[in-house]
Amino acid sequence: MLEEFEKIVGCPLGGTKSFFPLGHSTSMPRLSKVLGISVTELREKEMNGNGVKSFPKKFMEDKARECASKGEWGYSMSILALLIYGVVIFPITID
Repeated sequence: MLEEFEKIVGCPLGGTKSFFPLGHSTSMPRLSKVLGISVTELREKEMNGNGVKSFPKKFMEDKARECASKGEWGYSMSILALLIYGVVIFPITID
């Protein structure tokens, strides 16, 4: 799957580390820094279902497009990575 993502975005990702160690969550300020989305906006869009915090898929897709249109490829790819992770791990979602 990583190889396909690399081809789609045109950027080699082999050997890169994951954002956070397994079993650990992150803070909103750190997530904001990685995604290029303000803490305020993330908090406004945050959903909590069955004890699982998430963001609406449409919101993330729109942000990825916005970042790409501005040439902010690092942010766009980080958001796309989270979207792909969500689809692969949680294929059935209500948005």
